[in-house]
Amino acid sequence: MKPNEMELRLLNEIINLRDKLQNARIKSHEVSLLRQAVEANLQQITNLPMLTVVHNLKAHTNRVHDIVWVPNDRYVLTVGSEGCIVIWDPKIGLIHNVYDASKIQPITVAATNDAQSLFCGGLCATVVLANKVEQPPEDGYSYYDSKSVYEHSGQINCILCMNDNQLLTCSVGDGALIWDIERVKVIGRYSHSTSQVTTACFLHDDSSTFLTADEEGVIHHWDIRKSDNSVSCFEGHQADVNCIKSLPNGYNFVTGSEDTFIHLYDIRTDIIIAKYRDKQARPITSSGDNEVTVVASGLQPTTPTTPAYAASPMTQATSIMNYSDNIQRQDVPAVNDLAVSNSGRLVISGCNDWNIYYWDLSRSDKCVRYDTEIGPVMKLAMSNKRNALAMMTWDPKVKINIMRPR
Repeated sequence: MKPNEMELRLLNEIINLRDKLQNARIKSHEVSLLRQAVEANLQQITNLPMLTVVHNLKAHTNRVHDIVWVPNDRYVLTVGSEGCIVIWDPKIGLIHNVYDASKIQPITVAATNDAQSLFCGGLCATVVLANKVEQPPEDGYSYYDSKSVYEHSGQINCILCMNDNQLLTCSVGDGALIWDIERVKVIGRYSHSTSQVTTACFLHDDSSTFLTADEEGVIHHWDIRKSDNSVSCFEGHQADVNCIKSLPNGYNFVTGSEDTFIHLYDIRTDIIIAKYRDKQARPITSSGDNEVTVVASGLQPTTPTTPAYAASPMTQATSIMNYSDNIQRQDVPAVNDLAVSNSGRLVISGCNDWNIYYWDLSRSDKCVRYDTEIGPVMKLAMSNKRNALAMMTWDPKVKINIMRPR
């Protein structure tokens, strides 16, 4: 059966549209964010305010897995490997409450306002809802009572509260799941084939769209108002993606990976807008199926500045030398976590090489500044009002600091 004239005309139109789309994609790949910033005479960020340590949180006896701010920033939650979840008052740096979740071996946690409800998940493939029970002062502190259990098939890597009635969880084997909190029922499944979901974040405050990342370096964009299929996916990383953070405009987001790179994406395109990695870093490149190798860059580091809490570069160097017997510094700055400023232009990255890097997203050629810690920087938790930063380093004693701009 020969195609009629209408079918041929539609086929030609499809081919023309495909060619236009391909040409537009090729043209977009030629755009350089750095060149655009230079042409627009956009000045690089200078004179960054120093972050001053206002509180050092000490309670955990072992390493800490996660740090989370409650939605109204009244409390900070830390998840210790000994099984305790500590609720801190960041204004005074003291413990407000403690919840023993050792039965589920917690890795991560999410909370409602004022930490009235905690959602704890970890190695035991379950998320436990614990509600706060108030007591009169003469009976002691308030305590948390376990109410519901949300069963999964593997380790829980990420928990996000969508609203008062829904919960987003990411686990090994299940992908991403949306739960009805009261009915303890899955109302949305977002599978990731065989790859493990490592982290997730919301794009907008209404929680209607979210992003997930997996161990294959792929980021998926989901819209809960549509089908369970991803709206789009973004590739480019050559190792596990450890963190995703959305920018305030709701269209852009940044990712950090074991491959030492930070990527800037836009959900309206399928390309990498910009890549960020300091010149002193030794990049990781893929040399085969699931094989990762380290390549020496041979480039010199930029000039570091003294952290606000360090007495002097000599004092800082001496401190690092004193710890050298207990913890070994890594040369490869795998990106463990990211924090985004209120404007979205400044991004802070915490890395395995003991450094905190400050990036002006309009300039991908070098970082604005970097500060050196004692131990790998594992977590950077920006408060929801973006006026404070919680930082965790895995030094021999595990250091958790609440920092504010000076």
